[in-house]
Amino acid sequence: MKRRERVRITKPQVWQESDILDIVSNVEDYGLLIECAYYIGAGLRFSSAIMLKWDDFLWEDWLLDTSKMGKCDIHAKGNKNKNLMVNPILMNKLYNIAKNNGKLFQNTPYKNSCEDLFLFVDIESIEKLEDKYRKENFNNMLDNDSYMINITDRARYEIIRKAHYLVDYKLRKLASRMHKKSIKFHS
Repeated sequence: MKRRERVRITKPQVWQESDILDIVSNVEDYGLLIECAYYIGAGLRFSSAIMLKWDDFLWEDWLLDTSKMGKCDIHAKGNKNKNLMVNPILMNKLYNIAKNNGKLFQNTPYKNSCEDLFLFVDIESIEKLEDKYRKENFNNMLDNDSYMINITDRARYEIIRKAHYLVDYKLRKLASRMHKKSIKFHS
């Protein structure tokens, strides 16, 4: 006779907006990133949140009525692009950040800007990694007759990996303050 194995059922963690805002206030340097993940769609993955650009947000539509939901084009899992709803709290916060930094053009944040358009990633970091991988690919082609990989994607993945490690570390440190809940970025 076979023994029945016990299946351990764990209840999903339930997060309230107050929990999220408490986390945001305690994670230095990454509070806005967490807010973006929370207020866009039904929760963004880290890789989508960290690579947000100012021009991903559809500002012109939202500016017609700033009390309503905004929209944002997201580079999602599986190289898919999705158009997601954005809570007006986040839209107003981002708009005010751009306004306070003097980055409005015709009332639209960073419109026609020649500056770095990422919210959280420094374009110079990506370009340095691209140069590094370009050199590696060239040397590999000479040595192994191997094919070139997509340098931009590889640089982007490296930026995501490093940033995710830092944010995950800070979130794990907060677990004791959050009633021992396991704090993961995507949850």
